[in-house]
Amino acid sequence: MDFRFYLDKHGFPRAEVESPYELVGLLLVSEIDRSIYGCRQLLSLIGKARAGTKTEWNGEVHQVIMTRDKAIIENEYMIESRDCSISPRCEIPLILFEQILTKWFEFIRVNQEDQLEFLESQKSDAEMARIQAQRLERKRMKAKKRMQDSSRLQQEVRNYR
Repeated sequence: MDFRFYLDKHGFPRAEVESPYELVGLLLVSEIDRSIYGCRQLLSLIGKARAGTKTEWNGEVHQVIMTRDKAIIENEYMIESRDCSISPRCEIPLILFEQILTKWFEFIRVNQEDQLEFLESQKSDAEMARIQAQRLERKRMKAKKRMQDSSRLQQEVRNYR
C-alpha cells in the first residue's frame, strides 16, 4: 500500500493515497489538515475500536465509522460517477488506517515545528527574549493557579470533615 505526504508550492500539506483508499487522503487534507488535536482524537477512537467499541467520528464532509477490524469512511457530498475515479465510500483495514493516520500526525507535527523554528529565526534577539519571558510568565501563572486550586481543594476537604 503506497501513500505519500508533501507540502505543495504554497506550503499546504497534501496526501496521496493509493487506490482504492484515495478517500483517506481527502479526509486527511480536508478534515484533519494540520490539526494535531484532530489526529489525536481519531487515534484515540481507533484505540477504542480495537478494544471492541464501535466508534464514530463526524467531520464537516466525512464520516468515519470504526469497528475492531476496519474503518468505513464516507464523503457526505461526493456523488459516485464515471467521471470521478474516487468512490464516496471506502472500507480500509483499521490497522492500515491507523498507520496512515500516525504517519500524517508525524508529518504535520514535524512541519509545524519547522515552521515555528523558521518564524522564530526571523525575530530579533530582543523579540525572542520577550517571547521567552512571556512563555515563562504563563508557565508561572499556571503553576500558581494549580497551587491555589490545590490549596482550596484541601481546605474544602478539611471543612467537609
